Amino acid sequence: MPEGDWEHVKVGCYSSYIYARRPLYFLREGKRHEVREVESEWIEPGERCFRVLTAAGERFELRYREKEDIWLLRGAPGDGGDTA
Repeated sequence: MPEGDWEHVKVGCYSSYIYARRPLYFLREGKRHEVREVESEWIEPGERCFRVLTAAGERFELRYREKEDIWLLRGAPGDGGDTA
């Protein structure tokens, strides 16, 4: 489970028979960030995880915790820059 520099965010996502199939945008500090590309996605116990590239060229990791029904965000590991 993620810890540390994760923050809670609101996420708009595409959902089919599975909720949180693909994030489309997220709201962070009052600003809407459009997801240009989902670079990778994977599943961990109780979470759907995504590495995304925004329209502004920033990389983030998003996680949806199913049991808690919350989204978490942090700058993508290994991106080499501060995304705050």
